[in-house]
Amino acid sequence: MFEQPEEKANKDHSRLIMTVSGFLLVVVVALTIIVGTRASKHPAPPLEMARPGSAEFDSYKQSIKMDEIKKATAKNMFGNIGMLSAHVQNAGDSLITGLQLRAVALGFNNEILKEKTITPIPKSRESLGPHETMFIEIQLEKIPEPGDIMEMTIELVGFKLKE
Repeated sequence: MFEQPEEKANKDHSRLIMTVSGFLLVVVVALTIIVGTRASKHPAPPLEMARPGSAEFDSYKQSIKMDEIKKATAKNMFGNIGMLSAHVQNAGDSLITGLQLRAVALGFNNEILKEKTITPIPKSRESLGPHETMFIEIQLEKIPEPGDIMEMTIELVGFKLKE
């Protein structure tokens, strides 16, 4: 007389399981967000690098050489991309602890069509010792049609030597 039909008991049990599962999913997502935001690293302060025009830059820039610069363009579903690669050599006697390079796509009137600055040292490598070489790659995304580009180049923007 007071017994629930077996079908209704199964429905109640399924609803309970779904409710508890949904609640646990919300808790796990919330904890993941909280832990992720607390664990994120605060960006390191920018390195003070020697820039063009400074005495340190002008005296050491000839010791930072770029060889085997390769340039290519490709097309993907988002547009054209320019790809540049090079070997960067520290031909000097000082340890480089910071290096900043800029890739530039120039138009026929020497206007800058696209540019990108990267910091391979210390981001992808801690340092570049005397007479060491490293390989770098830079992608310029969403560049104009290759026929509109006169030149793609990589230039030295800044560096930091170990004191």
